[in-house]
Order: sequence, then C-alpha cells, then structure tokens
Amino acid sequence: MRPRSWTALIVISTSLLWLERERAHADNAAKPPTHPSQADVSAAANHFKSGLRMIEKDDYPGAIGEIEQAYQLDPQTVHLYNLGVAHQNNGDRDKAIDYYRRYLAAAPDGEQADKAARYLNELEAEAATEKADQARDDALKALEKEKKALEEANAAHVEEEEARRRAERAENALRTGPPQAVAVPARAEPLIPTGNEGITEDASADRGWVMPTAFTAPEGTWTLADYELLGVQAGYAITDRLTVNVGAVVPVSSVNAAILSAKLQVIKVGRLRVAALGLLAHAWSTDNAALYQTGGRNVDMLTLGSAGGVATLCIDAGCRSHLSAYLGAGLSWDGGLSAALRSGASLTFGLSTHWKAVFEIEDGAGNDVVKDTLAWYGLRITSSIFGLDLGIAKAIGANGRWGSSSVPFLGITLRSSVK
Repeated sequence: MRPRSWTALIVISTSLLWLERERAHADNAAKPPTHPSQADVSAAANHFKSGLRMIEKDDYPGAIGEIEQAYQLDPQTVHLYNLGVAHQNNGDRDKAIDYYRRYLAAAPDGEQADKAARYLNELEAEAATEKADQARDDALKALEKEKKALEEANAAHVEEEEARRRAERAENALRTGPPQAVAVPARAEPLIPTGNEGITEDASADRGWVMPTAFTAPEGTWTLADYELLGVQAGYAITDRLTVNVGAVVPVSSVNAAILSAKLQVIKVGRLRVAALGLLAHAWSTDNAALYQTGGRNVDMLTLGSAGGVATLCIDAGCRSHLSAYLGAGLSWDGGLSAALRSGASLTFGLSTHWKAVFEIEDGAGNDVVKDTLAWYGLRITSSIFGLDLGIAKAIGANGRWGSSSVPFLGITLRSSVK
C-alpha cells in the first residue's frame, strides 16, 4: 500500500532536517559510533537541502540519492527509516523493505522500531499476496496437466490467506493514521515543517501578553486562562480556525466584568496568518464605587463592543517565533457614547522548546478607558497543555519616555490535549 503523496511529503520532510548533535534521541544512541568531520556534516547538510528542493518538485528518486549521500557522510540509523519511507512513497517496495529491515537490525529498540516493523509487515504482506496470486494463477493453468499443479494451487491459497491476515493486522495497526513523522534526532529538523508546530507546542500561542495573535487553538481543544489571578477566560476551538471565549473578573473587589469574544482565522498562506476578532464586554461597580472618572463624573457602568483584525507573520517555518500587529475599533457606553481605537504589536521569539521571550506594545485613543500606551516584556514557559507568562508592564508617556513605575504581570494558560 503506497501512502498518499501529501502524507508522504510530510513524513519524509518532517524526518530529515538538522538539530544540534547534543540533542540526539534514542535512535542515534542505537547506531554504531561514528565521528564525521565538520566538513562531512556540512556536506551532508547541503545534500539534505538539495533533497528538499527535489522533494518540492516531486523528484523522489533524486531526493533519495541526496539522502543516501548525506547518510554516507554522517550516518544516523534514523536515515535508514527515512529512506524506507521515501522508497515506499516512490513505489519501490523492495528497497523500502530492505531499508526497514536494515533500520530494525541497526536499532531494534529504536524510537521508530514499532512503526518500521508495522510498515515492513504491511509491505511483506503485500508482496506475499502478489506472490500467492501468481502461484495460484500458475497452478490453475497447470491443473489440466497434472495433479501436482493443484496441490501447488492449494498451498498458494493457504499462503494467500495468511498474507491477507497479515495485511489486515497491518491495516488495523494503521487505522490510527498514515505514517507519521519520526521523532527528531540530532541535526534532523523537518525539511518542510507543517507551520502548526508553534500552535500545538505553545498553549498560549493565541496571544502575546494581552493582545491577540492570528493563531487559533487546534480543533476540539478547551483553553482556560488566568491573568493576574483576577481575570479568567475559558475558550473552545470549534474548528482549527474558529474559537470562542467567555471571560470574567473574579469578584474579590467592587469591580465586576463579563466578556464574550470570538476569533476567526480568515487567511493562512505560507507564513502569513490573518484573523478577524469581535468582542462584547460589560463592566460594573458595586457598593456605589466608581470604575473610573471622566469629564468630572464618576462612571460605575461600562458597555464596550469592538471589532478588529490581527496579522501574524511566522519568522521560522514552524511558527515557533512570530510577529503580530493588531488594530481594532469599538464603541463604548458609560452614560455617553464614545468611540475607541486600539492598536498593538507583539513579538514572540522561541529561545528553546519550552522557553520564549515575549515583547508587546499597545496604544489606544478615543476615550478614557483605552487611552494609555503600555509596553510589556518578559519570558514564557510553555508546552502543548500549559503556559506560564512572567513579565513586566510599563507605561509610556505622551513624550515617548518610559514611565517610572513597573507592574509585574502573571499569566497562566491550561489547554486540553491536542488530538
């Protein structure tokens, strides 16, 4: 069974790019120790880049040649697995079987051993089925000539049934999905990342500090966020491109608020994402306390509706680092109607798998609620299901100078497991 061409491209590409040698995984520990020179490592990387260009042109034979040369220069057992997948998707079953066997012989307990055994079993079952069909045809043709041909046909039938059972077992094992990307070994980043890694690996990817990005959570996931222990928000991803959220202020003081918002990703092209956003909020004060003062009067109730858009540009192919710009406009009612404009930009820069630096600046104009200019900076500790933001917020005056005071910021995000 030949994997679908798109899946094949993902499987091969996500197996073959390079990371640092000291992050080697279990498959590299299983291969015999080698000591490639720096020149060999560099040359191997060039062969991988050449292979990438050929894969983009659907030139699998050429790409396989480049991968084989890279393996000769800097041998890693995971490349045997990658070559098996490449040959399988190129329609060369015999070579795919050979590389899967070589991989399992070199790394029987390797991280991809189960998958390699599964694909090998499928291909061997397929080959056995073809062999059984041929034997049966030959036996039927010779049936009129001699009894022995009938016996061979019966034997072929038994072999065919066994091959089908093996194929069924392999198919059942594959029902969880087509061949997937291998765990990344040393110097082996994906040649063609999907662009979703930054979202699936970062539970807080849908925002900078408080301003939104154009990312949306994976379909079917729930998100719970907390800001400064006082503001809470719950969200659900209806699809990969549409999320809805409800929020509130914990009623520990006289200030209360309820928020409903939605985000729809309307453009996803290359490294660019664009999303439309809508928000409806209502805030009120109890105990006759004022939310704020404007025009010499106390305001104890505010209703705000806004709409806007945000564009996010991925800095790297996996979108682990990205730059976002937001612009929104709205109307507020606090006893009088006023318009408000809010803009902002954020930069999230991946330092490692679980550490990111986050910078943000936001500015408002139009009414007393959203008129301040704020800058945020700090660190994010994150994973696919948990995010922790630790940073500082500072006001910027009308003259462009930093304010003298700084306010610490704490944000926590919990997200259900990505399906």
